[in-house]
Amino acid sequence: MRLAGVSFVAFQVVGITTMNPFVELWGAVLAAIAALGLLWFIVRTIQRSSREIADTPTLWVGRDYACPACARPLRQGWVLMGKGAIWAERDQRPLSPFVHIGNAMPNTISMSWRPATNLAWRCEHCELLLIDHSRLVARRRAARATGPG
Repeated sequence: MRLAGVSFVAFQVVGITTMNPFVELWGAVLAAIAALGLLWFIVRTIQRSSREIADTPTLWVGRDYACPACARPLRQGWVLMGKGAIWAERDQRPLSPFVHIGNAMPNTISMSWRPATNLAWRCEHCELLLIDHSRLVARRRAARATGPG
């Protein structure tokens, strides 16, 4: 088994010359715990950096916008962005498929059990989307019934 050979070499480097499977199992368990700890740290960091607010009727007051291309009124709605909005300037290299959530713009990732969303406006004619990522909105069941304008 390749993994067993790797851990045997690692133990030889530190002076342990045993091939005890129990010791190897503990090494794997400790590595798994360390990986879970790192994942927990990343999730908590993202949760703390996101600004979540409650959905209230005043969120949409004074927020009627016109499409910058055709000047038609934009429709109000919500957007959920999965692994977040990842931005690159036009003169930078194109984004690769291997970018990670650490590169996401602020307030575009929700780590809540019921994901929070961003306020958004859409022009169906021009297919443009305007997203407010200044904060995430935690929508609850009662708020969904009324919906935005």
